[in-house]
Amino acid sequence: MARFDEIKAAFWGDGDYGVQLPLTEEAMREAERVLGVTLPAVLLDLLRVRNGGSVAPGLNAFPTHRPTSWSEGHVTFEDLMGVGRRERMTSLLDTPLSGQRVGSANAGRASLW
Repeated sequence: MARFDEIKAAFWGDGDYGVQLPLTEEAMREAERVLGVTLPAVLLDLLRVRNGGSVAPGLNAFPTHRPTSWSEGHVTFEDLMGVGRRERMTSLLDTPLSGQRVGSANAGRASLW
């Protein structure tokens, strides 16, 4: 399995669609407050390289243990939202659960995988 530093360096695809302004500590704190979670360190590491956008081919699938409507063994993971308020760009701050608690054992936690 690839090391995270290798994945982090190659994670982002081409283009600037969905890319927010560079992640700041202030934007990160606002996102955590609005979402009511502590963002995972690995997500923040990726967003510090580039704050959202398309995922590079070859890294844009998440493996599954059973078939999905997309394939026999994965779901597509083509884009990752960044954190920010860039005009006409969707952000993690725009998600439907912003500011709401999710009623589960994982409430207040976020995970990348």
